[in-house]
Amino acid sequence: MEKNEVLSKQTIDIDVKPGDALLVVNRKKKLSKNSKITFEGKNIIDIATKYTKTIDNIFISLIKVYLTSLNPIKSVGRQCFEVISRYTGLTIEESKSKLEEMLSTLGCDNSGTIFKAFPFKLEAYEKQRLMFAMAFLVKPKLIILDDTIFRLDNKIKNYMLAQLKKLREENNTSLIFISKNARVVAEAVDNIAIMYRGTVIEYGKKDLILKNPIHPYTKYILFYKNNSKFAEASSEIKEYIKSINNMPRTGCSFCLNCEKSSYDCMYMRPEIKFLSSGRQVICSNYVNYNA
Repeated sequence: MEKNEVLSKQTIDIDVKPGDALLVVNRKKKLSKNSKITFEGKNIIDIATKYTKTIDNIFISLIKVYLTSLNPIKSVGRQCFEVISRYTGLTIEESKSKLEEMLSTLGCDNSGTIFKAFPFKLEAYEKQRLMFAMAFLVKPKLIILDDTIFRLDNKIKNYMLAQLKKLREENNTSLIFISKNARVVAEAVDNIAIMYRGTVIEYGKKDLILKNPIHPYTKYILFYKNNSKFAEASSEIKEYIKSINNMPRTGCSFCLNCEKSSYDCMYMRPEIKFLSSGRQVICSNYVNYNA
């Protein structure tokens, strides 16, 4: 059986503007090089690759990167104070005081121990809180983070969300969340991008995506609780494909699991459809889903 590569070549381009808050729904929690989600002309895939080892005023990544973004041979305090001082104009002592205060607010009352330690000595949650504290003080242009913030204690979670909102409003900071669950993060974003096999197949305003999903895969991740239930809704196309024992080489790679797929879906390349309100979808059958 040949692998269908169509959707890995066709993707919706998204340009994240200053102050935007985007949710990328990706079940694999991993971005593909085929994705084209840009910020200031740079693909966030490239940004993540180039800047995961540094902390600067352009980018702070919280996608599990808090585990590796600190210099392993320098004490945590030393490198963090220097960064805060560089981008805020505060003295080293003032930077230390501000960071200590912020960590306390985020539930880390052992800042003295954290500052003296090397990164590998810290617990994961301590590194995570440290990255948030740095973000709130340095005020970067872009923050990329996963949905672990929504699994925190409500008091801390609400404080973090309030601070992120403040950064958007006062500093025009852009936020990109990456999560497996669209509804968990939805409260904090404006737009949602649905990713399938590493590429964006539907994009639009949050309310439109959640209330009226168009792409069958979007409906699947929003409404179906398990794969078996979704499989039961598949059309006769699936049986037809099984009978010829050959996946379509030129059509939609999701047609096997789409209840409204047609024979055209197997052989015709799905194109990007540009709809109202800036909404985009890659689906030849999108009219049926809008009905």
